[in-house]
Amino acid sequence: MTSRHPLAGIYAAALTPLRNDLTLSPESVVSLLNHLAARGAHGALLFGTTGEGPSFSAPERRDTLLAALGVRQTHPDFRLLAGTGSPSLDESITLTRAAFDFGYDGVVVLPPYYFRKVTDEGLFHWYDTLINQAVPEGGYLLGYHIPTTSG
Repeated sequence: MTSRHPLAGIYAAALTPLRNDLTLSPESVVSLLNHLAARGAHGALLFGTTGEGPSFSAPERRDTLLAALGVRQTHPDFRLLAGTGSPSLDESITLTRAAFDFGYDGVVVLPPYYFRKVTDEGLFHWYDTLINQAVPEGGYLLGYHIPTTSG
């Protein structure tokens, strides 16, 4: 007998809704996620590369992650992943904790991409610290590495 992985399914790399003045539109994210769910997506990644996560401040991202939970009013089983990576370990910890505190199903985390040629030991230490300080037992952290965009 096989069991399905809790994160199995089709996930959309969500765009980040913006207002005309290019500020985040947290009130529009639920409509976007409802649209994705209605078309068969099992979940969505917010603030990945497609959502331009590093373009926004930690408070903006946090507010939008919180607003996105509204999708579960109409689609209670819709799974949410949050892009919580940042060159700042402290910011990554803060965003990762927030995502799990809000009830997100997992996080997707870029390596610290500003500095090139970080050693394997340095990357291991960075992720180890993040996991130990921000990922609850049973929580899912997906490493996100696209060399052309993440270092």
